[in-house]
Amino acid sequence: YIDHVLTKRRDDASAIEQNFEIARQDIEEGLKRGDYQQDSKLGAFLKVLVRCITDLRANHPEVAEAHAIRIKYKLQQIDADQRQMIAENTKDVIALSHDKLARELKLDVGLAVSGENSSARDSAIRRLFGRLAQVRLVLLTSNAVRAINENTGYQAATLALNIYTVLQLLIG
Repeated sequence: YIDHVLTKRRDDASAIEQNFEIARQDIEEGLKRGDYQQDSKLGAFLKVLVRCITDLRANHPEVAEAHAIRIKYKLQQIDADQRQMIAENTKDVIALSHDKLARELKLDVGLAVSGENSSARDSAIRRLFGRLAQVRLVLLTSNAVRAINENTGYQAATLALNIYTVLQLLIG
């Protein structure tokens, strides 16, 4: 996907965004299935893909507009059973959320499931996905920090830095 778009569609920002998104999904699904082995290079590459996709959507008006149209269409395709499944799977997040976020999530889940007005329902689903994306980002960040903190090289470097700081304070 990446080779194709960069050799044959280099001037089409929307094609680049879409093909990068396909590549990102392929990598994530391949990791889940065990088709790809997780390593630091693949993890870094996945992060670069996500950043490029985000930058294209945020900074390129045509890409942003096309992405918004695709999202709107996808939201219209979500049926009542799928909305109910979203609501059921959001219960744990609501239970772990602080008061204000929990109230907002409950409100959006209620609108997403029973909203008769498709505009209000679609807006609620968008907000819900946005909030869940933020929660996901926090979890991914905390997992990355945990992985760094558990790395013995990082621990040794931190210990050395702390000892150096203490020695500097003692020596003056």
